[in-house]
Amino acid sequence: MDILTAAVSALSLFCLSESKEWPMHTICSGPNLEGYYRSCDPLQDIGLSIEPCFKTLPEVVQIKIALLLQLIYFEGPVKFGIGTIPTEGGEREREKDPTLEGEYNVSLELFNEDNYNIACGNLTLVSH
Repeated sequence: MDILTAAVSALSLFCLSESKEWPMHTICSGPNLEGYYRSCDPLQDIGLSIEPCFKTLPEVVQIKIALLLQLIYFEGPVKFGIGTIPTEGGEREREKDPTLEGEYNVSLELFNEDNYNIACGNLTLVSH
């Protein structure tokens, strides 16, 4: 009976799902910036949050990341080395507003020391 229950549960999880991709998650939401991501790994979803959520990042950012199938969990400070969100346009545009509004899409991949892909995700930053 346990094998039948496991088979039905596996079938409902893998075959009967209407969605073919992981849901969109919120990384952070601030007054001037919102961050969203979706895992592109077919087998696992990723848990991620970043604080604080500002256009201009402080030197150290608190980050939480979890990869359940890889049994990885990290919570702590991280130095990004990025002062502001990248800008586009000419020198005059940068003088007016060094952090232009818009949407930025980034693809991220995480590899281990053997160059094996252990996670990937698509990140969207919306600057107001």
